[in-house]
Amino acid sequence: MVSDLSLIERVKRQVVMEPEMGCWLRQGALHEDGYGLIWQGGRTRLAHRFMYEAFFGAIPEGCEAHHICKSKNCCNPGHLMVVSHQEHMELTPGTVGYDNRAKTRCKAGHPFDEANTRIESNGARGCLACRRQYDKARPLERNPARSKTQCVRGHPFDEANTYISPKGERRCRICDRAREKARRERVIPQAASMSNNTPSSYLLRRGKMTPEQIATLNARTAFNARERRRRDPEKMRVQQRRKYARQRERNRPAPEHTENPGIEVELVL
Repeated sequence: MVSDLSLIERVKRQVVMEPEMGCWLRQGALHEDGYGLIWQGGRTRLAHRFMYEAFFGAIPEGCEAHHICKSKNCCNPGHLMVVSHQEHMELTPGTVGYDNRAKTRCKAGHPFDEANTRIESNGARGCLACRRQYDKARPLERNPARSKTQCVRGHPFDEANTYISPKGERRCRICDRAREKARRERVIPQAASMSNNTPSSYLLRRGKMTPEQIATLNARTAFNARERRRRDPEKMRVQQRRKYARQRERNRPAPEHTENPGIEVELVL
């Protein structure tokens, strides 16, 4: 889309045609980096960007115009290519991105081949061999406990007895199983004693309701509880605390009496 023909003609009059590459070398004002400058709409613009937009349309935001011919003061729109900033740095000689792109080995001498190269989130290349060495040595530096061969209870940290948690911590499987067993022995009887005191269990023992009716009642009760929590969650939290307090009071053992002639002492737990 050609626009502002008078300005385009003025830019063309101030260029010199380069016969070998076909570059339009800008002879007017130049930027300190070597790019040609023009005056448009009350502000200074880069000549090569103006010429590209005049012939091919606007350059997307965040993108840059790269000179395929490597001549910064060239205004030929056919020698321009729209790329991202990172791609522009990798294609421009003398930049860090260009120098890094030309490297075939990392600092440790490992080759940047397909099997040993990974692309980081910022687009940079990374050496997999160096990363593996870093990951292997870093945990020992951060946590000296990594060098231990046994847990605190003396169980070996071998392949069969070691579990790596999502946080990267080593866990002893024998100790984990023992803790889980103790938890179940502590929690399950308590839950069973509480369930025997529920109204539905009482009705089932008395034969006043069938198991199917009990299941329907429990489902309806759970649905109503969810609705109450949704409508007034703070009130439901208060009711739950009161309910658990009553259950603990019912499950509290009876006070014990000591056998002492003449003096009777009552122990209240």
